[in-house]
This record gives sequence, C-alpha cells and structure tokens, in this order.
Amino acid sequence: MITIRLGALNPPDTNRSAWARKLLTLAIELELAPVLLPSHKLTSFTVSMPPGLGKRIKQGANQAKLSPADYSAGLIEAVHIEKFGSTDDIRKPEPARLAGESLVHEILRPLMRRAHQQMSGGKVVFVEAATGTGKGRLISALAAEAARSAGRIVISAPMTRIWRLIADLSAIPEANEAGIRLVLERQALISPAAALGWAQDNDAHELIDWINTGGKPISPNAIAASKITGTQLCWLLEDAIYLAENLPINAVALREDNDIEECEAEKQFLALCRGNTEAAIVLCSHHSLASHFQLLQTQSDNEADDNHLGPLCIPVKIGALLVDEAHLFEDAMVGINTNAIHLRSLQRLIKSEVTLGKKPALLAVAALEEICKRLIQGNEGKRFSGLATEESELAAALKETGIALSAINQKKLSPGSRSVLNVAIKACNSSSKVGMRLQVELSPVRNHPSLMVGRSNLQASMEFMWDQCRSAALISATLYSDGSDSKLIRWKLSVPPARAAYLPSVHPDWVKAPVRLHECRTAIPPDDSDQWAEEAAAIIADAAAKAKGGTLVLCTSHRNAASLEQHLAANFGPRLILQTTNNSAASCVARYREMYKAGIKPIWLGTGAAWTGVDLSDHDVEPAEDM
Repeated sequence: MITIRLGALNPPDTNRSAWARKLLTLAIELELAPVLLPSHKLTSFTVSMPPGLGKRIKQGANQAKLSPADYSAGLIEAVHIEKFGSTDDIRKPEPARLAGESLVHEILRPLMRRAHQQMSGGKVVFVEAATGTGKGRLISALAAEAARSAGRIVISAPMTRIWRLIADLSAIPEANEAGIRLVLERQALISPAAALGWAQDNDAHELIDWINTGGKPISPNAIAASKITGTQLCWLLEDAIYLAENLPINAVALREDNDIEECEAEKQFLALCRGNTEAAIVLCSHHSLASHFQLLQTQSDNEADDNHLGPLCIPVKIGALLVDEAHLFEDAMVGINTNAIHLRSLQRLIKSEVTLGKKPALLAVAALEEICKRLIQGNEGKRFSGLATEESELAAALKETGIALSAINQKKLSPGSRSVLNVAIKACNSSSKVGMRLQVELSPVRNHPSLMVGRSNLQASMEFMWDQCRSAALISATLYSDGSDSKLIRWKLSVPPARAAYLPSVHPDWVKAPVRLHECRTAIPPDDSDQWAEEAAAIIADAAAKAKGGTLVLCTSHRNAASLEQHLAANFGPRLILQTTNNSAASCVARYREMYKAGIKPIWLGTGAAWTGVDLSDHDVEPAEDM
C-alpha cells in the first residue's frame, strides 16, 4: 500500500480511505474524465491505496495538469454525476450556521465545523491553517459558538495577536452578548515612576506628556480594545514604546511589589483582573495562561465550580480553550517553570546596591561562578546540562548561594533589583528538588557564566492543564512537523492520546505559490555612503513603481533609512513613511494602513521591529485579493 493525499467536495467523516478507493476504482473502470472543481471548496485527506491505483491517479493528474487532490476530487464528482445524473440529490442539507461563520473565510469553514464537532465531544483538536487564511476569525467564531453552551471560554495568544482577536470577536454578535474580557500581566504595563525617570533623563517629551496626562490609550490597538472591552487600557507598555521606540523595557515594566499600592498602573492591573468577571470569553497571553495553571497546580483545593476564577482571574474550569500560535505555547510553559541566574549581573547588583549581607553574598556567588566555569571546561567548552542530584558540588554551591542571598536586606533595593534577587533565590532553592535540571552556559562575547534551573519534565503540569479544560483547540500555521497525525506536538504538550483529534491542514495554492525573488544587487557594497544610497534608491524606485500594492524596505539602521528617504523624496515624497527613533514601527503600521485605504501605495522605510513579521494585511478583503 502507498499513501497519497486526495481531495473531495463532501467526504464522509469516517472510513474515508475505503470510500475514496471504491469511487476512484469505479471512475477508472468507467474511464470518466474529472470534473473541474474550485480548489478552495475541497477537503483534502490522506488515503492508503494499492500501488497500481495510486500510480493511475498520479499519472492522470500529471496528464490533466492537476494536483492529485484536485484530480481525485474531480473523478469522485464524475462518479456521482454518472450514478445520479446530478450531484444535487446526494448533497447534504445546508446545516445551520455557527456563530460568526459568515465572517470566516470560505476555505476554512469546513475545518471550523469539524473542529467544533470534535470540541463538542471533549476533544483537544489540532488545527493547522496557513498564514493569511484568516485563522483569527476562525478562532473568534469557535469561541463565540462555544460560549453558547460550553461555559467559560479562554483564548490564549501572543500579545501581538490578541488585539486582532478582540477586533474579530467584536464583529460577532454572539461574542458581544457573551462578554469579552482581557487579562493582562503586569509586564504589559509600565511603572509610571520608572518610565518618567527615564523619559526625563532622555528628553522624551512626548512620553513625559503622556505619563503626566494619565497614560491613556493612544495606539489604534489600545483605543479599539478599550472600546470593545469597556475598560480604558491605560499605562500600556505598547503605547509607551509607540512614543519612545528605544524605551528600556526591563527597566520600566510594572513589577509586583509591596510598595506600589498607590501606583496608578497597579490600580489599572487590578481593575482589569476584577472587571467584568461575568464575561464568558477571556483573552490572555501564553505567559499569563502558563502562570495561571502553575499557580493553580500549587493550590490544595482544585474542586472549583465553573464560575470560579483563579489567582490571575482566569477561569479555573475552562469550557473551551483556544490556543493561537500553539507552537509557541511550550516555550511559555518552559519559561514559567525555569529560573535563571546571570552571575555577573547579580554580582554587579550586589556590589552597587546591597549593604547588609554584601560580603557573604559576593563570596557565595563567586564560588558558584568558579564551579560553573569548571563544568563548562570539563564539557569541552560546551553548554553543560544535568540533573541537580547528579552534581553534588554544584548543588551544594547553589544551596550556599541561596542562603547568602536570602540574608540580604531588600528594603532599600529598587523594585527591579528585588525582582532579580528573588528570581535568583528561587532558582537556588528549587535546585535541590527532585527532578530539577540544571543548565550552565557562557555568554557568547565575554564568557560570563549563567545558570538556569527548571523542571526536567513538564508532563505533570501539562496533564493538569488538560484536566481543567473540557475541550480545546490548538491552532497554528506550523503545527504539524511529522505529517498529519501531529505526534510530535501532541507529545510535547502531553495531550492525552484518547482526547487528541487531528484535522487535515489547510494550505491553499495562493499561499504555497513560490514568491518571485528579484536578485537586484548594488554594484557598490552596502557602506552607508551617498553613492550606495543613490544606487539602492534607484532599485527601490523601480520596484515601488511596479508594485501592485505597498512596498516595505527593510533597512539595517535609522541612518541608511534616512539616507534612502532623501534620495526617494523627489519622486515619492507623499508615499514615503520613514521610521525613526521618534516614529515607531507601530506608528508606521498605522500610517501604512491609513495611506493604503486612502488609495496611496505606501513605501515604508523600516528598521528594528519592521524585520520581525509586522502584519500589513488588509483584513477587509479576501487574502487572495490583498495587495
């Protein structure tokens, strides 16, 4: 037997292989010609068949210049027409639409229905659909439909995706009726005091004005989400970065601390946690969801009803969990269960800020550093990894370091330093627990050692999570790596085999078609010279003049972006968007969309965040028509 991927308009939910083999054999015996069908309406699936039959299908597809999926679907349709005279008699009656189904791209509707069917039976569904097909609307529709009967719904996604999901949910009446609530973690907000200090030191006047006027939402995402959720989203880190692109995130992010009861951002955080607790649909980041389950697992009483909320105000019992960009969720779980000690940074902190307990702490950290270096040297300079119980010398040094760090008086430390110190103490103390794994590595430039302590196995944590979810869907464009059964991702996330349901992936031709690459190189090597900029600008001008839509130019520095802008301004002035330290990537995206909707083909000279996969899609048109 060989395996081949076929297609059909309306395949049965069970015994597809036998069904397809029977109809294809009949089509070949009757020498039928395939009926041409729209590819986006087909459902593809994998079938095992005799080599002879598989060879006939592939040969016929090649001769007809069709894919095996399109060719087999056409043959199956031809059999139906031959047997019934028309396919109308064998079409299933149109089922009632699911909530938000009309907003979902037609190519994803069969996938959505099958996902809903499996979730209704308590399954954990694996859903793979290509980028650009509209997964956000599929997720929102599944959430709105599940909210009708499944209780509390949780959508987990990276923060960059959450804003779009909120907008998609707001377009579905059933979702608005169920209620939409956003749960943010503290790190998504700024500390007004810390940010103001930085802004004053760096003459960031726009940021100063924003802080002094209450940190109100200013980015399009924040303004839209505030209206939809009914809560004004103030003090967002994203808004602060919108005003000052080079803002040091770690230094200004809001942290949990006993001395910030009067902090306005802390009040905002608590208001988000406590607000609109009756909402059936909750959105949060992967990190927040992982933290929620970690805290929940440590509690002794897990016998909560469906309406009970956990420490982070995420439902304890989840009717349906929808994980967007699911391939990233394992990293979030690992991050929550791992604590890192950057020894040189810790030493600097102790030297500069600690008074009481400084000397014992420095001695303990220095001893730990020496042991870490010896372990690396003994491992031929490579990263060292092992169980704490197997490295007695390292375990003893960690214990001594934990004792010394715990003796430090933290009252006069800054909130950021307190956080770093407490993470180090937690890493030292947790290293002695059974099943903890240690990893030691050196920084790439200066060879400073760092040490990470985390669980060697997350299976128990993952299994606990699935026990709290009545149903779930894992959605991503890159979910499957070993074929359609997705065994690898199931194993990584410890999904119970009996609950796993694998749906066929959806990758339409307009996504898979090769991108046309133009290798236009400058004769002058890139050196930021005026001559190079002039030559590069000529190449960009030619591309922008021929482009069907907008143009994104990825630059390696603000300097060469500004240089290119000078050479392009004469011919493309009104179309140019120049990213600078004062004009952030988020601001450029908003301007890009405004210009495009006004009928202007924008040319964005971007750097920094522009390289990291900015979404410039026009969500108001079909992906195949988006220019």
